[in-house]
Amino acid sequence: MQKFTLGTANLGFDYGVMNSKTFNRSNSIAVLEAAVDKGIMTFDTAPGYGEAEVLLGEVIGNNEDQKVITKIPKLHKYDFEVIYSSIRQSIKRLAVNKLYGILFHDANAYAHSGMDRISKEILETGLVEKIGFSAYSEIDLIQSLEYCPSWTIFQLSENIADRQKRHSQQLEELANNGIAIYMRSVFLQGLLLATPNEVPTKFHEIADFNKIISKMANKYEITPRDLCLSYANNISWSSSTIIAAANTTQLLDNLNYRQIDLDFEALPTLSAEILDPRNWDKLL
Repeated sequence: MQKFTLGTANLGFDYGVMNSKTFNRSNSIAVLEAAVDKGIMTFDTAPGYGEAEVLLGEVIGNNEDQKVITKIPKLHKYDFEVIYSSIRQSIKRLAVNKLYGILFHDANAYAHSGMDRISKEILETGLVEKIGFSAYSEIDLIQSLEYCPSWTIFQLSENIADRQKRHSQQLEELANNGIAIYMRSVFLQGLLLATPNEVPTKFHEIADFNKIISKMANKYEITPRDLCLSYANNISWSSSTIIAAANTTQLLDNLNYRQIDLDFEALPTLSAEILDPRNWDKLL
């Protein structure tokens, strides 16, 4: 199960454009417990994910076998004390002794004056094993290492409708040198798993794409979920695929997906505007 990391954003509050259910604490606990029972060892969370850190702490406790990655929210000021305080608060909510990784949510945090020095000081506390940030582009990820060579963990968006990073030699080299790169947005907040009729009108480009992958899935007697995860888990530079589940059924569907090797290049890709959730509020 080492190829999967469970994302907890939708388990802490109402999250995602396809989320039709309100936050339910008992349901979230059930999903987390099922994930542990099925062997998931790594969890992705954040202070901004509602109750996610607290719920995760209740389920995994201080189990040193579990790896927790959390975030540093976007701040007006980045210095050791502010970042250290955020880490200590997360550790308390998670009921752990230390964190496997912290990621800056601010895409420009790496350019802050003295960030590499501050990062090294944080690592020296022993409270964090790895530091990095959640990137939207390969260019940003690589550029961040020029500013902060001490960073060794990243999240990067990639999915079957993007495919721009699939054969990246630079990412492959980083992975071979011990940089951990976690792939997120494999379902594009669930939009890639929706039927064309379920996709909100402003995402008509995604609805058209989903018709194509649905046709391909039917041809091979699999599901769009199988296609999305087969693509993600076939990328060698990825340390792990971040998945999400609204309930235990979805979790098991993810874990029991069918791996299939196909020529994904035969599929179209979505526009950069659609692939980046930061643009979605501007869509008509």
